Amino acid sequence: ATAAAKVWEPLQEVSSDGSSKPSSQNPASSARPVRGAQWTMDIMSAAQRSALMSRISSKNTGPELVLRRLLHAAGYRYGVHGVLPARQVAQLRAAHPGIPLRGGKLPGSPDLVFSARRKAIFVNGCFWHGHDCPVGQRRPASNTGYWNPKLDANIARTSAIAIAWRHLAGNR
Repeated sequence: ATAAAKVWEPLQEVSSDGSSKPSSQNPASSARPVRGAQWTMDIMSAAQRSALMSRISSKNTGPELVLRRLLHAAGYRYGVHGVLPARQVAQLRAAHPGIPLRGGKLPGSPDLVFSARRKAIFVNGCFWHGHDCPVGQRRPASNTGYWNPKLDANIARTSAIAIAWRHLAGNR
């Protein structure tokens, strides 16, 4: 690797037999940054990171699938991703004209919908929705100009969805 590509010089070398020894390149500078190198938190290029992030889905996540399996095994039947039968959509639009039902979906597109019981479940990640737990309260320290507005908008959208749901529940 070139000096510009390396951020830190190696602390130790590992030989072919698996034993380690101090670096023989320059033992005096074993933990210093390389001059002229630029610090980067990511080991991928921007194009690689973009391709990886584009494959992350917001539907059918691991926690959602676990919950769906548990509920199905317990005998509950449900719809997924907020889709309702057309008749129920028409009834809701007539009863609540101020609540947007885009594409026949409930506000916020809940992960599980129990239409006969008039209940829904959202499976929200703590980090993305700013929950009151250690994971939800931690914000990234780098690139705060991007992350803080994004996470604040998620929290505001979650609050607006909760208000729409309270309105739906209050006017049965």
